[in-house]
Order: sequence, then structure tokens, then C-alpha cells
Amino acid sequence: MTSIEPTGTINDICVFSDSGLMLLALDGSQIPSYFIPALGPAPKWCSYLENLTEELEEGAQTTIYDDFKFLTKEDLERLNLTNLIGTNLLRAYMHGFFIDYRLYKKAQSLADPFAYDNYIEQRKKEKLETERASRITIKRKLPKVNRVLAARILEDEEAENETKDADGDDIKKKSKKKKALSSDVFKDERFAAMFENKDFEVDELSQEYMSLHPMPSKKQPSLVEEHFEPVMEDIDETSSDSDASEEPQSSEGKILNESSKVKKRSRVPRLYEVKDERHAEAFWNRVSLAKEDALPLGERVAALQDEHQDSRIPNDVKLGPGGSREISFITRSSAKYEEDEEIPHQKRRGIHSLGLKPDRSGFQGRGRGRGRGRGRGRSGGRGRGRGRW
Repeated sequence: MTSIEPTGTINDICVFSDSGLMLLALDGSQIPSYFIPALGPAPKWCSYLENLTEELEEGAQTTIYDDFKFLTKEDLERLNLTNLIGTNLLRAYMHGFFIDYRLYKKAQSLADPFAYDNYIEQRKKEKLETERASRITIKRKLPKVNRVLAARILEDEEAENETKDADGDDIKKKSKKKKALSSDVFKDERFAAMFENKDFEVDELSQEYMSLHPMPSKKQPSLVEEHFEPVMEDIDETSSDSDASEEPQSSEGKILNESSKVKKRSRVPRLYEVKDERHAEAFWNRVSLAKEDALPLGERVAALQDEHQDSRIPNDVKLGPGGSREISFITRSSAKYEEDEEIPHQKRRGIHSLGLKPDRSGFQGRGRGRGRGRGRGRSGGRGRGRGRW
């Protein structure tokens, strides 16, 4: 579809036969010519027109919207750009807006600064998954007797090989640590009967085995599990997805997979955070709060009141959970404190403070008229005042 917009009114059209050249007769001195390749080739006397059209088709033409990004209103809210609606930076179009691509990249980097890092990590995970899928897994047959022990030996051997590969470039130092059993035990004639004869099967539930390998008591949870919460749950999503997608494995493969999962979980460090101040104090004192939490609320409050009475803490101090204390007081300005401090200094030392007894009958001031006015006479007490202290 082609549209022609000449400068004047079209009076007549002349099309060359078997070509795409058109001449228009307008109300003007010049006759405009148009070449449309879709209608046909150019005439022989102006074949250069085809070369021009080919060059124009090969050249990259930037459209109006190449440097713009289309965003909906939800995208603007996610990027915190709703304040730009109605400005020249956004061009409304259909159900959204066009924004400059450079401005969009800046806003995206501010709204999600770790988007590029997440993209790189995702690419790494995809690459690792493709490498794992292309690996050749060797299925080892476990013996009929002592399968758990055989699977444990194979796991230890694989873990030892992994550490050797990781530290292959480093200088190996001699260690006095005993080497773990390897898969050569299955081929050794001295231990071959252990994995063939049922008389040598290890019973992990027997009393002798329990005495040599004591298991930790599972009656009470540890203080760490009681007073702390895990920050990150180490869930291996890739392994679970792969196990779900694969076909049902044999019993040997299941034993190996379960033991490898347990070993991987033990290697990954776990992070914990304390629940609150109450649990922090209990963990510091190595005390369990299971019995206290089992009590009803009324008994717990009564126990706190008894502790408050037994301790030498003032009555205006309230005890809180986790060893916290609460006290209420009224604040005063610094000027009032200064006035209170100046009052005792301004008081004069009285008779009681000096240890004297007031005896008005035996005391006479200096002067006439029973201590009134000035005079020459003296009495038992010397004083310059008017008969008063």
C-alpha cells in the first residue's frame, strides 16, 4: 500500500507500460514523477532507479520508536515514575506511555539495583544445570549385605576425591589423620565375605552397636532450636526437581541419594537469630523455657510478682521479660534542679545546728532598755545586734 501526496491537485496520471514509473499532471509548471517498485521494474532508459531503491532498502532506517520504551501504568508505578504523567517525558499512546530508553534504564537501575547481578546468577545456574545434564553418571551396584555401610564408604571416597581436586594445586602436607575406607575394600579378599555372607551383616539396632555408636537423645530439643530461629532454610530445589523428573530409581540409588543429601546439608553452615530478649537471657543461663511456656498466663504473672517481692528492687520498678526493667518518672527542667540545689546553701546555721540552747531570760543585748537601743553596759553575752541573734 502506497500513498502519494502531491503539492497540487491531480489532473491526470500517466503510467509507463510494464513499469512502476508514474507521471502526474498537476496545476503547476513541473510534472512530478514517482517510481513504485511494487507495480513493476524501472524502464530501460532510467534503470538507475532500481539501484537507488535497493540501496535505500539495505540502509537501516531508524523509526520513531526505536529509542523509546513502551510502559504501562503498572510499570510506571513499579519504577516510581507516576509523577511524570502529563509531562513531556512521557508520550501517551493507547493503553500506556512511551518513555526515553535512557531514562528508563536509569529508573530501572534505581528501582532494582541488583537486577544485573540476579541476571548473571540466573545465567550461571542455567549453565550449571546444562553441564549437569550432560554429565555421565556411573551407577555403582551395592552389595546385597551391608548396603548402608557400602553406601557410606562410597560417599566418603567421593568427598575425599572432591577435596583432593580442590586442593590439587596447593602443597600437600603430611597429616596424621587416618584415611577413610575406599572402594577397594569390596575387592579385598579379607573383607569380601563381609558384603556377601549374611552372618556378617551389621545390625544397627543391636545393643552392642548402640554401645559403640551412641546416638544423641531426641527426647528434648536443643537450646539452640528452642531459643533461636533459622534465618535461611537450606533447601536444595535443583536436586528435588531433578529427582521428581527422573524415573523411579532402584533401592541402591535411593540409599546413595539420601545419604548424599544428608551429607550436603551437614556441610552447609546454618544461620540463626534469637527470638527475643527473654529467650536470649534463658540461653545465656542455659535454661529451657518449655515448662514455663506450658503454664497458663495467670500462673506466669504470679511467678513474676513473687520474683519481684523476693528481690531487693524498689516497688516503682517493674520487671519485664528477658530481665528488662521498667520505671516511670516525671521530667523537670534544669532551672528547677538548680533552685533545689541552692536552697540548702542559702539557709543560715541556726542554734540547733550549733548545739546551743536558746535562753532568752539570761541573755541581754548590748544597750539600754533591756536590749533595745545602744548602750555601754555589757552582760554575759557579747553581741552587736539589737538583742537578737
